[in-house]
Amino acid sequence: FGLYEYRDRENDGISGGQKTTFQQDDPFYGGKLDLNVTSNHRLEFTYFEDSTDVIGDASDFASGSFVGESFDARGGENYTGRYTGIFGDSFVLAAQYGVNEFARTSQGSTDANPAIIDSRQGGLVFLGNWANFTVTGADDQRDMYRLDADYFLTEHSLRAGGSRDENFSFNEQTYTGGIYWRYFIGDGGFGEVPGSELVRERVFENGGSFDTINEAYYVQDNWEVNERLQINAGLRLESYDNQNANGESFIEVENQYGPRVGAIYDPSGDGRSKIYGNYGRYFLPIAANTNIRLAGAEFFTEDWYLLNGLNADDTPIIGDLLESRVFSNGTIPDVRETTSEEIDPFFQDEFVIGYERLVSDNWSVGVRGVYRDVGDIIEDITINQAVATQLGVTTDDLAGVGLGNHYVLVNPGESIVTFWDVTDASGALGPDGTPDRFELSEAELGYPDPERQYYAAEFTFNRRFAGNWSLQGSYTWAHSYGNYEGWVRSDNGQDDAGITTLYDFPGLLDGANGNLPNDRRHNVKLFGAYRFDMGLLVGLNTSFRSGRPLNSFGVHPTDEGAASYGAESFFTDGVLTPRGSGGETDDVFRMDLTARYDFDIGPTDLSLRFDVFNVFDDDTAIELVETAEEESGAPDPLFLTPTQFVRPRTVRLGFELTF
Repeated sequence: FGLYEYRDRENDGISGGQKTTFQQDDPFYGGKLDLNVTSNHRLEFTYFEDSTDVIGDASDFASGSFVGESFDARGGENYTGRYTGIFGDSFVLAAQYGVNEFARTSQGSTDANPAIIDSRQGGLVFLGNWANFTVTGADDQRDMYRLDADYFLTEHSLRAGGSRDENFSFNEQTYTGGIYWRYFIGDGGFGEVPGSELVRERVFENGGSFDTINEAYYVQDNWEVNERLQINAGLRLESYDNQNANGESFIEVENQYGPRVGAIYDPSGDGRSKIYGNYGRYFLPIAANTNIRLAGAEFFTEDWYLLNGLNADDTPIIGDLLESRVFSNGTIPDVRETTSEEIDPFFQDEFVIGYERLVSDNWSVGVRGVYRDVGDIIEDITINQAVATQLGVTTDDLAGVGLGNHYVLVNPGESIVTFWDVTDASGALGPDGTPDRFELSEAELGYPDPERQYYAAEFTFNRRFAGNWSLQGSYTWAHSYGNYEGWVRSDNGQDDAGITTLYDFPGLLDGANGNLPNDRRHNVKLFGAYRFDMGLLVGLNTSFRSGRPLNSFGVHPTDEGAASYGAESFFTDGVLTPRGSGGETDDVFRMDLTARYDFDIGPTDLSLRFDVFNVFDDDTAIELVETAEEESGAPDPLFLTPTQFVRPRTVRLGFELTF
């Protein structure tokens, strides 16, 4: 089997007064080769190539003058080989190996020029001459090994197997021009005269090569107890090993036992109904992004100055230094300084119970309940405040000897044991190259327990295709609540898996409990199809989903660490605005239509297809700006401005020729 897809795409993006036109025309192609060596032994090989170069031409939105060209490389080669063997009447063995490559390079013609953003008048205005905010040279490769075995008995179907993933990530990243300037109007927070013009200067560099190894083994049994009862039970054992840029393990978690058990029961004994239930524990490994950000040679500083004007190229005329912060000093940290000595795996428990009934030859109905509860999580926190309190000093004292924010991977809400080079041999403040051991209690750290609970009740009906038509639909009531969304944050658009801002300072958790960003209380789906006697098939696909919660982010009024992150706290104008208190996005209704007609043309079959997506061209906003304040604490004029809408009406024509 072979596939070749021609692509020619162009889209525009507008941000900060710049318009960028992105173009890509690289094809997608691949193929699959199957070889039946014998009737019992089969070899398969699959290959596809999805690499693409995205060229972006940036121009000033107002004048149309050319700014620069950006270049993004994505994708790569992917291939896998699989062997399946049948031995006797009851044993099947399968082995697989595969490689996945993905490029993440982002470069441009203006990479020597600094990033400059002006927010003095509200909003964001891009100044200077730059196209890429960050310059990145990066690529990932995943090597996967897998082995599975099935053994069939009269009443049991046994399965066991294992897999090993070896993930390699290379990453070099910096701001364009090596520096990022942003201009503000001050509010006196640094001791300056309120209304003064300020410039924040950030320098960021990071690089290294990182390995992550994930392994998993499982065993399961599908047991036909009798004609009415079936039990499925299994156990999964997982482990992972994340290594820093020196090849040392900075977090290694083993013995993650995930039980899975389920049962299906036919209460009537006629095969027309079933009651079922499942329980499972699921673990989440540490993303390779965590290696890059937490265990690499990251250099990240921030300095605030008075702004004495701009040069002709929009660079700042820097005045007096107001404050200086060091987030990372450019060295690969000691592995003992990046994690807690004792750390439990990230897991979630899931419970499902349901009932289905065939009410006639064609119609069936069902109801299902789902409950999910997150247990321990793994996130990075800062320990500056707790260490300072234990030593009887202040965080400013630590900063005075070059010790800025120190991040450690932990189970938030629990006491930790970790290391940090804070004092010299005499006990005086100041690093001496030997990390100091700290036992920090839950109370000293000040972070609450993570919470994420999901409840759902789903009601379904289904009419199978008979008499020229079919229809199925569902209604789901769901509630997602807690203080922790997950690996990433959709409310502030942060995709740093496992090291989001949420647990970086205790103040960022103030007001964090509430309806989570994926809390969509009502979901309705309806699908249907009808075939006319003359051969035309038409279909309908509709959905309704209620809006999701919105927040009102601002600057924390009392926690200096949280305030240093700008508008990341659940406060507005110094007043607590708990999670979800910014209202909700609008409900979304969508309808898609499809039509298909088949022809017989001699020895070939021709099918014509016509699809219309979003028939009514709904333009509901599905994402809005959730920052009510700017980093300076001033009101954000873009608060609740839409940033993403439902995809507009799209028409697709297609044909298929079979011979």
